[in-house]
Amino acid sequence: MRYLWLELPTSGLLRSRTVNLGAAALISTGLVGLYFLLLLLYRRNAELRERESKNGELIQLGEAARTIAHEIKNPLAVIRIQTATLRRLGLPVDSLPKVDLIDEEVGRLAALSDRIRDFLKSGAGDEEAVELEGFLLDYCDRYAGAVPGPIFLTLPQPETHEAWVRVDPEKLSQALDNLVRNAFDALATIASPNEASIDPLAPAGSESPKVEISLALKGKHWHMEISDNGPGISREAEARLFEPFFTTKEKGSGIGLALARKFAVSAGGGLEYRSGHESAAIAAARPGAVFNLVLPAELRGKKDGGRDEA
Repeated sequence: MRYLWLELPTSGLLRSRTVNLGAAALISTGLVGLYFLLLLLYRRNAELRERESKNGELIQLGEAARTIAHEIKNPLAVIRIQTATLRRLGLPVDSLPKVDLIDEEVGRLAALSDRIRDFLKSGAGDEEAVELEGFLLDYCDRYAGAVPGPIFLTLPQPETHEAWVRVDPEKLSQALDNLVRNAFDALATIASPNEASIDPLAPAGSESPKVEISLALKGKHWHMEISDNGPGISREAEARLFEPFFTTKEKGSGIGLALARKFAVSAGGGLEYRSGHESAAIAAARPGAVFNLVLPAELRGKKDGGRDEA
C-alpha cells in the first residue's frame, strides 16, 4: 500500500475566498443599487413626460384663452355701437338706465379681456431704467381725482442712493394701479374717505382712512409698500390671494393681484402680503393690509452728485 501526502497552505485559500465573496457582495450591492437607480430614473422620466404633457396642454389653453380674449372684443364693440345707436333713436327715459347697464357690463368685460391678455403675455415687457422717487411723485399727480381719497407718499432719506430700477414703466404703473385700487376698495367698506386729493407731503399720523406708499432700500432691493388701515384680509382669502380669478369682490376679476405678482417676479423681484398691524389687539379692530412690491436695485451713486458706484 502506498500513501501520497499533500500539504497545502490554507491561509491563501481562505484569503482568496474572502476576497471573492467580498467582491461578489459588492457586485451584488452595486447591481441592486443600479436597479433602484434605473427605477428612480424611470419614474422621474415618467413624471417629466407627464409634466411636459400637462405644460403642453397649458400652453395650448393659454393660446386659446389669448385668442378668445382678443376675439371677444369685436362683438363687444358691436354691442357698444348698437347701444349708442339706440340712444340716438330716442329711447324712452325709463329705458335709458337699462342701456347704461349694458354699456357698463360691456366695459367690464372688455377690461377683463384686456387684463387676461396682459396676464397671458410672457416676459418682463420693454424694460428701461426708472427712477422710483420721481416715478412715484408723477404717479400720485396723475392719480389725483381718479381715487376717492388721498395717497400719502413716504420717500427715503436724502443721503440714500437714487432709486433706480430696470422695469417696464407701463407694467409698473399697472401693478401699482391694482394695489392702490384694492386699498381704496377695502377702505370703502369701513368709511368714505374725504375729498379726493393727492398730497405726497402730508403726514401719515392720522387714524382716518388712508392709503400710503412708502419706498425704502433694503439690501439690494427697493421695497415699495402699499398699505391701508382698512379691515384687512381674512386668513381664508390670504391663502389664495395671488391665485388667478380668485376674488372676494362682487364685481372683481381676480386678475389684478396675480398680474402684479407676475410683473414683479418677471422683473426679478416679488410681491408679498402681510397684515398691517403686528399687535393682536389693534389687528382685531382694524388690521389693515400691506403689499410689499420688491424690485432689484441699480445703485448709481448718491443724490448729492457723488461718484457713481455701479
